[in-house]
Amino acid sequence: MTRKSIGIRSLFGSLCLVAVIVVVAATLSSSPTPAARPAPDCGPSYVWDCTMPDGSHKLVGGTRCDIAAFQRNTGARCVPSGL
Repeated sequence: MTRKSIGIRSLFGSLCLVAVIVVVAATLSSSPTPAARPAPDCGPSYVWDCTMPDGSHKLVGGTRCDIAAFQRNTGARCVPSGL
């Protein structure tokens, strides 16, 4: 083999090694998948005073997440009752 072909093979090998390093670094530094995100912090349970769409009041116990779902499902407006 000539010196030129040895130099070309060395250059090609070096470029392949750099490409592999770049791919591995990009894979390791990518953001985690959405499934790995932690659950929201819903906080402690409270007693909520909820005004229903018909004007009546209802006391409901639950976290902020529970009350948010309750309000979406019923159309109620809830505030902490202070109990």
